[in-house]
This record gives sequence, C-alpha cells and structure tokens, in this order.
Amino acid sequence: MVLKALNLQTGTEIDPAPGLHGVCLECGKEVFSKMYNPAFRQPHFSHYQHDGVVCPGDKWDKKSEWHYCWQKCLSPPDIEIEVSIQCDNYLKRADIRLKNGRVVEVQRSSMPSAELLHLEKFYRDMFWIIHPDLCHSGLWSGYSKKTFLIDLSANLGNLASNRFGLCIGLMRCNCKTNCSDCPRYIQKNDFITQCLKDCIHPQEIYEKQLKTLDEQKKKIN
Repeated sequence: MVLKALNLQTGTEIDPAPGLHGVCLECGKEVFSKMYNPAFRQPHFSHYQHDGVVCPGDKWDKKSEWHYCWQKCLSPPDIEIEVSIQCDNYLKRADIRLKNGRVVEVQRSSMPSAELLHLEKFYRDMFWIIHPDLCHSGLWSGYSKKTFLIDLSANLGNLASNRFGLCIGLMRCNCKTNCSDCPRYIQKNDFITQCLKDCIHPQEIYEKQLKTLDEQKKKIN
C-alpha cells in the first residue's frame, strides 16, 4: 500500500485523490489512486497489475489499520507521513515526521536488533510507538537507546479512540495502581497534542509527571 507518490508534471509529493495518477517513490512506475472511506480503509496509490511491477516498497507497505490510525491522527503541517529521508547514501521512509524534524516510528512487528539500532542511529532524533503485542519482547527494553511508548488502547477495539493512553518506556508493568496514577502514563489525546503537535518529547512529559508525583508524596509525608 503506497500512501505517497510524485506528481506526474511537477515531481512534488502528492496524496491520493479521486482520479489522480502519480509516480511511485520506490520503483518509478505509474500508480493510480484507490479511494475508500478512511474510516474503513486507508486511501492509497496502487500499481497497474498488468505491468507486472515488483516494487521494493511492497515489503514495508503491508501495514495494519492500527498503524494507519497513528499516521492519520494529525494532518499537515502538524505532521508529515511516509517521508523519504536520505543520509550517507541510505534512503529511509519515516512513518511520521514532526514539525521540528523528529521522527516517530510506529511498530507492530518485531525486527532484528541490528535493524532497530540502525534506524535509531539513522534518524537520531526519534522515538517509537509500540503495539502491546510486543510487550513480551525484550527487543526495545534490551537494545533500544531511544524512548518508546506502548499504545495501551491498541487492543481495545476502537483504534481511533482518544480515550485511552500510552505507557512511556516500560514494556511490562507490574504496577498495582491504576495507569492514570502512574507518571509513565499519558492520555492518548494529550500525547497527540503535546508530543506530536507541540513536539514535546515524551521523556520530558515523564520526568515532569515524576517530579510532580514526588512533590505530592513529600507533602503527604
């Protein structure tokens, strides 16, 4: 599924629109828009099957609706999606890029540790949004040098809901209190506004909430 293409005349990046054709960012072949109700399926560009195209981008374009919901949570200019970034002869496509240039990678499946570390080194200023299916993986807690957040709402049915939250930097939680009482917890709508739209790093949110909690405990004691 290809979310971005190049305009046939100007060469600028475009989004799918009714009747719109473009050029694939990966293979350079012509693609056409396939339109759907965004509530049920993401509009995207598709290759012409009769061309027999084997596009190298296909290997990472098989993404879940959960993944697309995160990419649709805000619109330009607040975020950019599927952004091509080149550095030292490497070309990567970032899931989300914020206004300050920070990259957000949305991950549901596991990956080799070497690939994880390569992405973190390549993007430099970035953090992860992780699906809870990966909570039993030791990959991020054992190897990642960047901040990651577990999307606690991902398995609760309504993927587009902002009522639920995320856990900052903890894969498996043994906390006996409610998530809302934990300094690592951030409501989804607050995360979208503060961390994505306003570009506040999640680690700053956690440290601020931890400081507030410590101050409250001192007052009680």
